[in-house]
Order: sequence, then structure tokens, then C-alpha cells
Amino acid sequence: MIPPTFGRVSKRHALISYDRPTRQFRVEDCWSSHGTFVNGEPLPPGGSTTLAPGGRVDLATAEVAFEVLLT
Repeated sequence: MIPPTFGRVSKRHALISYDRPTRQFRVEDCWSSHGTFVNGEPLPPGGSTTLAPGGRVDLATAEVAFEVLLT
């Protein structure tokens, strides 16, 4: 959960899904106000991309970031 004090992160900021056959994640920006960044590159508003395990997603700022991993 992201506290409401992080005002730059939208209530529905991005969707993350996993495609088992390709072992890739999919990141989709949900028309966020301050952007979604994948491995440091901005997604266009409403855009999506694939992400390999170990990739990084920033929600509006590097202060709200996570890596996707497989265990």
C-alpha cells in the first residue's frame, strides 16, 4: 500500500501482469498524472511495455519504486 501522503501517485496508477509462457511482466500506465517509468524510461500515458524479471518500475518518482522478480 502506498500512503496517501505520496500525492504524486495516482489512485489507479499502473497495472502489472505476468505472462507465464514468455516469463515476462507487462506494465501498463493507467493515464497517471505524473507518469510511470520502466527501467528509467517513461511510458506514454495509457501505454504499456514488457518487463523482464529484475526490471524496475517507478510510480511518478524514484521514491516509489519496485523490482519485479521470480522466485
